[in-house]
Formats: sequence, C-alpha cells, structure tokens
Amino acid sequence: MFFHTFDASLKIESVHILEWEKQNTLVPQKNFYDLSFREIGDAHFITGEEEEVVESGEICYFPVGFSYRIRAGKERILVVRFSADKPLSDTFLHIKPLHLARFQNEFSDLYKIWTERDPDYYFRAMSLFYKILANIEKEYENNLASPIYNKIKPALLMMNTSFSDADLGISDLAAAIGVSETYFRRCFENHMNISPLAYLNGIRIERAKELLQSGFYGVREIAPLCGFRDSKYFSTAFRKACGVSPSAYKKTWTM
Repeated sequence: MFFHTFDASLKIESVHILEWEKQNTLVPQKNFYDLSFREIGDAHFITGEEEEVVESGEICYFPVGFSYRIRAGKERILVVRFSADKPLSDTFLHIKPLHLARFQNEFSDLYKIWTERDPDYYFRAMSLFYKILANIEKEYENNLASPIYNKIKPALLMMNTSFSDADLGISDLAAAIGVSETYFRRCFENHMNISPLAYLNGIRIERAKELLQSGFYGVREIAPLCGFRDSKYFSTAFRKACGVSPSAYKKTWTM
C-alpha cells in the first residue's frame, strides 16, 4: 500500500500552487503531510547522502518530519497539505502515473474547488481527494506488479471476498492458484511482508470492528460473520490485535 494504512481519517489543511524559476533550498521538517503533482520541471531531492530525481508528471508524497534539500529549475507544482489521525508511511515516495492527464485534471479540479470556496467546497474537496488517493493506490499497485504478485492476486481476492468462511485455510488459497502451501506461504510473505494467515485475520478483525461500530451486533453474532469459529477465539484474537476486548471496543462507539 502506498500509505501503509487504509483506515486513517484524513483532513485537508490547504491546497496551493508552488512556482519558481530556480530553487536550491533546505526544506525543514513539517508537522503535516504533503501530496503533490509536478506539472512542470524535474527536481533533485537530497536527504543525507541519498539523492532522488523526480520528473515532471510525477506524484510525490512527503511524510511528517521529512527534511530535505531541493535543487530544481523552473517548476510548477500542485500541493495538497493534509493531516491524519493515524501515522502514515514515514518514507518519501514518488510514482510516475500511467494516467498522467487524469491526475493533472484531478489535482487542478481540487485546487479550483478549494480556492473558489463555494458553500459545499470542503465536502467536494475531500471527496475528490479520496478519489485521488484511491487512484494512486491503483497506480502504485501497477508499478509494483510482478510475476509473484500476479500469481498471488487471486488468493488476495479470495481472502477479501470469502473471509467470513471459517473453513477458508491456507491450503484452499494455495490450491486456488495451483501451488503448494509451502510455496504459497513463501511467495506471499516475500511480497506482502506478512504471513497469509496474519493477512486473513487482519481482514476479519477490520470487518469485526465495522460491525461493532454499528452497534447492531453482539460479540457472539459477530464471530461467525467474520470467519471465527467461536466467540472465545474471536475475543482473544481481537484483544491481541486491538489491545481491548470486543465489548470494550463496542462501548467506545455506542456510548
């Protein structure tokens, strides 16, 4: 994942355009995240002894607390400054999107919405911002695509659509893509940096959190809906993942 999380709540702080003819500046640490689309100009970003070149047409993500020196000529950049209620990736990232015109239009539209300030501007801006983020995730996935990822992708889809089946196991996932369990585990962990069982349980826990937040389900009802064989095992797994029991988590949302 581009931002290393999918459940953070984001808030746009500002949207602006940066332009200059030449730049050689040390940029200090900031208390916010930046997401930018580079319309014009290439730039060199230097952090310590490392240097990365970002080209015109690329999207850049700058984490909180990221300090760097930039060397560039003529530039025009659309920048979205935002905050999050959970830590995002602490790594500077940049990608060259395949659908360049789409992202340029979306960033431009976001800037227009933000600066014109119609009565409903903030909700429209946030809606478009989340759309941009969703498209970035797709582009990032395509950039990372490899024969291994393409091999395990059907198993990922199976996990996300059949997680409520308590009988779904690693053997089923391996069989779905026609490989041995051992090979599947190795490929999955090498690409996803997590075991397939931990990934599957993560999906189940996230679904359980959504049902608990709704206030319409009890712990005993939620366990089978999320692929857990019994409520005791569900409670143990939930506490391990979230630090609180399902009942205590539910209370924080339904009080």
